[in-house]
Amino acid sequence: MRLIREVTAELPIYLANSLNSLRLEGQKTAAIEILQQFDWEVPDWVIVPGGNLGNIYAFYKGFSMCKELGLVDQLPRLVCAQASNANPLYLHYKSGWTDFKPVTAAQTFASAIQIGDPVSIDRAVYAIQQTDGIVEEATEEELMDAMSLADQTGMFACPHTGVALAALFKLRGRGGLEQPIEQLLLVLPMGSSSPRQRWITTPTRLQICFAIMLTHQ
Repeated sequence: MRLIREVTAELPIYLANSLNSLRLEGQKTAAIEILQQFDWEVPDWVIVPGGNLGNIYAFYKGFSMCKELGLVDQLPRLVCAQASNANPLYLHYKSGWTDFKPVTAAQTFASAIQIGDPVSIDRAVYAIQQTDGIVEEATEEELMDAMSLADQTGMFACPHTGVALAALFKLRGRGGLEQPIEQLLLVLPMGSSSPRQRWITTPTRLQICFAIMLTHQ
């Protein structure tokens, strides 16, 4: 990130990552669209894979804005799912939010979230704390197993999908998600023809049903 800052400061290159507030403003609209698809019923939980961590804060910002406008009367509880090989937020959460320490990210199949020193760490912590949220991690084996299960449903999954699903399975398995759960939403990247290329789609009810079905296997 230091090199990126230096390059964009000296050259006519536009910075479009999580340091850019316009990116977060755009990402927050996904939360609004989610609520609209749910007929303005707030999901109990929203699980998001996190790397640079702008996305988890953007979702919080979108949900919070809708609450302030009176469109909904509560916020969902947020879960940030990280790969174990790049898990600085998870370690920070497990330490009780003591001093944050960046990590050296090891290689992970979930390459888009292979980040050891996220630029939006403070905003992510705020989002998790404000929603009484949770941070969970997934090992490489866990995320690939979860991705395989998702593929069996026809979801066209990628490793980042596996991280979110593995976090869901682990939390459900040890009772980390309060019962009963009426609506649970996973924000899932979808796969493409190349394992190094992804795109993000707004979650649909069909994807949510797949996720909930997997938790009952």
